[in-house]
Amino acid sequence: MINKALMNSSDLHKRFYQQILILAIITIISGAVFSWLAGELARSRAQGELEFRSNQVLALHKETIFGLLDKYRLMTVMVARRPDTAQMFLKQSDSSGDSALTSPNTPTEVDPTEVDPIEVDPTKVAQDLQSFSGLLAAMSGADIVSLALPGGKIIAQSSLAPLNGLFLNEQLRIAAIQERLGRATIFSQNEANTYAFAASVRAAEEIVGLVNVEVGLQELENAWALSNDLIFVTDDKGRYIVGNQLASLLPDDYVQSWENQPQTLNVKYSNFSNTYLVRGENYPHIGWTLNVFLNDGPVRQARTNAVIITILLVLIASTLVFILLQRRRAIMLRLETEQQSATVLEKTVAERTAQLRGTNKKLRIEFEERVAAEAALKKAQDSLIQSAKLAAIGQMSTALAHEYNQPLAAIRSYADNARAFLIRDNLVDADQNLDRITKMTERMAQLSKTLKTFARKPRTKSQAVAVAPLLEEAVLLVSPTAKKQKVNITLSPVETSISVMAGQVRLSQVVVNLLSNAIDAVADCSRREVLISAQVRDKKVYICVEDSGLGVPPEDSSKIFDAFFTSKDVGDGLGLGLSIAYNIVHDFGGEILVEQSQMGGAAFTISLPAQIKS
Repeated sequence: MINKALMNSSDLHKRFYQQILILAIITIISGAVFSWLAGELARSRAQGELEFRSNQVLALHKETIFGLLDKYRLMTVMVARRPDTAQMFLKQSDSSGDSALTSPNTPTEVDPTEVDPIEVDPTKVAQDLQSFSGLLAAMSGADIVSLALPGGKIIAQSSLAPLNGLFLNEQLRIAAIQERLGRATIFSQNEANTYAFAASVRAAEEIVGLVNVEVGLQELENAWALSNDLIFVTDDKGRYIVGNQLASLLPDDYVQSWENQPQTLNVKYSNFSNTYLVRGENYPHIGWTLNVFLNDGPVRQARTNAVIITILLVLIASTLVFILLQRRRAIMLRLETEQQSATVLEKTVAERTAQLRGTNKKLRIEFEERVAAEAALKKAQDSLIQSAKLAAIGQMSTALAHEYNQPLAAIRSYADNARAFLIRDNLVDADQNLDRITKMTERMAQLSKTLKTFARKPRTKSQAVAVAPLLEEAVLLVSPTAKKQKVNITLSPVETSISVMAGQVRLSQVVVNLLSNAIDAVADCSRREVLISAQVRDKKVYICVEDSGLGVPPEDSSKIFDAFFTSKDVGDGLGLGLSIAYNIVHDFGGEILVEQSQMGGAAFTISLPAQIKS
């Protein structure tokens, strides 16, 4: 079957070259089509993102413009409505004889009959008006603050320019006389254009003056200086008002008020050209149009990148197909040769299979032996842990005997005293003695119960273990030995909600071993302090036993958890306590570390996963 399927070498080469030619044609066509589609898709997406950004840019710079102008708009109205402003204009009118305009619809704010009839010094009045306008300009930051008569003649101005022949902008004057807030863009020959507000000053039903505030637009230039976009403002006639440095380089043909709808524009400079997305937004109430030119380089770059990536992907796909075709040809050429060696290979495989079966059988036997050895080792380890625990109980027996003998003697004494009190019918003292006997028996029972629990063979299955009662029981177990050695054990307060996944008895054995070692470490010291605490950090419970002893030498810290390593004298210990504790803690998925204590001695810290109760 295989030999019939094989073609001769010449036919195989001929078919291979035909496939390569077809692959080249498909690569060219698909590369052209897919790259064009990918480029258009990328361009459309980038264009949409650029238009969205243009909306954000317009909104941002709109806030900048109105944030600047609104302050001075409100200032103009407030200054014009102040009674003292009207008083100054009335004094000026009395000193110069200029008449005021009347407006029947205006409410009375200052009655001209209330003006002081004393003769007014014209020079003093002019100085007051000049000082008033200068003070307003200095406090508000306005470029120019002007005070004018209803006819438009300027009588005071914050700038130091001569006032002879100066008149207010007619557009501003007419709007103010018509009870509207005057607005106008003031063009300057030095391109320091300003925006002006004008409001009328009234006394009773008469217009006695006009207040004009001109706002410098340098703040807008500064706000737009760091932008990479071309930003400028034009008036209703398309005249340039203010813009950033990039906008000042724009050819005059493109400085106009642009429509709100986005459009792509090719701008030709003197030495180069560039394409921008142009947007404009008109603000009729101030007579401005905000124009932004956003460089559409990202759109072109996105399209170019998409085309390049698509072409590369098509080339990679074609290369992979070419490699597959070439490998297929090589496989077909090798197939005939490999068929001849198939028989030899099958024989070799059969022999190798027999060898592998024998090896697998040996490995299975060795695995079973290792499992049995591990089980025996585990059993021996559990027996060793239990033996070490019983040995610890034996070490505590002397202290426990003393702990029991003292309450027994006291119980005997309290019982005799109670009998004597009963003979004398002194029931109160007898009841007190009996109550003391009850408390002592409860303490002995609690100590006996804790000792019995500690001696019980542990369960192998982990469960939620409350940390606070476990530490209290451990302290209770070693308290007779601590009292005998005159060691003070301090248990820091532990939250009752803290639990860990462990074995109750095995974890208790670890804590008792650490406490016993700490008691032994401080037995010969002048300061005999042992501190045990538990805290929760990063979803782990840290149980720390610290002492005021001499600590662990640095050369011993790396081998202190090794079996049969001990720093005690011969006969005082086998060096198994810390090794057993280390294995128990690691069985629970935790860690045990030794560090330097702040009390001067050693600090053993157990870390276990926390089980916090709600």
